[in-house]
Amino acid sequence: QMGQVVTQAPVSQQVVYSNPTFTTAATTGTNGVSTILQIRISKNGNTVTIQWDSFSGTIVTSDTFIGINFDTRYLPVNTVRNVYSINLGGNSSTSNVDATPSAAQLRFYFTQNGNIPPIGQIFTIPSSAISWILG
Repeated sequence: QMGQVVTQAPVSQQVVYSNPTFTTAATTGTNGVSTILQIRISKNGNTVTIQWDSFSGTIVTSDTFIGINFDTRYLPVNTVRNVYSINLGGNSSTSNVDATPSAAQLRFYFTQNGNIPPIGQIFTIPSSAISWILG
């Protein structure tokens, strides 16, 4: 789902995805109140950066990650991994976020050990970003 082009120049562009669809595991918001999620993709030369705003949600299926689709023009050659902070069920920890070319997804893993959190658990993911160089 493409957002609107926010800025565009010969060497730099930024695309904003407003409320991209989660492909697995979660709904945004808690207690029935939706959260607007924005993912920004910026390309400057051969460097791509995906930035996300802080968001919260509730786990609704048994899975290890939240997958968010993004534009295939910006895919890395191989999976790029970064560590990010997550609050899961009131406990703060770190986990991995991957830019996964085989699925064209940004994947936020709930835990680093692959455990599946219980359905109904609330999570918060703070703002951060991941970058890579296009091949």
